[in-house]
Amino acid sequence: MPAAMTAIGVVVALTACAFVAFLAYAYPALWEPLVVAAGIATVLGMVTALIVSMCRR
Repeated sequence: MPAAMTAIGVVVALTACAFVAFLAYAYPALWEPLVVAAGIATVLGMVTALIVSMCRR
């Protein structure tokens, strides 16, 4: 089961990256807001992963 969830997570992450890359290419004015959003999402993802790993102990 965890392997399936990991595979789904990888597919979702790659799809999101491809969509953001398309938006940055199609609308150059969105580059800075997309970078800020990606940074916030990265920090939230790391915090979530840390909390989940701490709860599993």
